[in-house]
Amino acid sequence: MRRGAPRRPRRRRPWLGHQLSPAARLTLFGDYVDTDVKNSDDNLPRIPPGRLGLRYDWGQGPLTSDVEYYRTFEQDEVAAYETETAGYDMLNATVSYRFDVGRGRSLEIYARGTNLTNELAFAHTSFVKDQSPLRGRNLVVGLRHDF
Repeated sequence: MRRGAPRRPRRRRPWLGHQLSPAARLTLFGDYVDTDVKNSDDNLPRIPPGRLGLRYDWGQGPLTSDVEYYRTFEQDEVAAYETETAGYDMLNATVSYRFDVGRGRSLEIYARGTNLTNELAFAHTSFVKDQSPLRGRNLVVGLRHDF
């Protein structure tokens, strides 16, 4: 490795899940990137901030749903030419119903809501983060066909 070259970032993704019942599961998750530049007081650019969340999954027969909340923390360990990025909270939910249409095929109808609190949020890893925030409150209704 060259003198002063950045070390490879170390990404940690811990998760801890608990099966509450045959139909329900609760998962605690998070990730964090730890990196530094040898022989320098600067930070590497566009390193994602830490994140910590909780997810509840439920499924009974053809009906499934989930609710997910996570906190993305502020990123204040930035390179000299970067700006800090504020943290944000995200709340998402999905509900779906699967129909068996025979011969190993299925049809699923789903609705997914993201950023349900309509929080203004910015992705620190984006080159255009200040001009392009993450999507606001959003609902997607869809149909998925497995064949």
